[in-house]
Amino acid sequence: MRIKAALYNADHLEYGLVTIPFPIPQDQYNDTIKMLEALDIGDPRAKDCTETPLASGTRP
Repeated sequence: MRIKAALYNADHLEYGLVTIPFPIPQDQYNDTIKMLEALDIGDPRAKDCTETPLASGTRP
């Protein structure tokens, strides 16, 4: 099963948004990390993430 997450920096909306597939394909891993760094998110030591759950039973 593959999912996609739309990620952005809530403190800097001007940085934009990226959509990341999970699991991250191995050949896209380095590029994905660079995109997260450009948004100033994804530091494994920082608590910089929250989640917004989808309504039950919704499908794209």
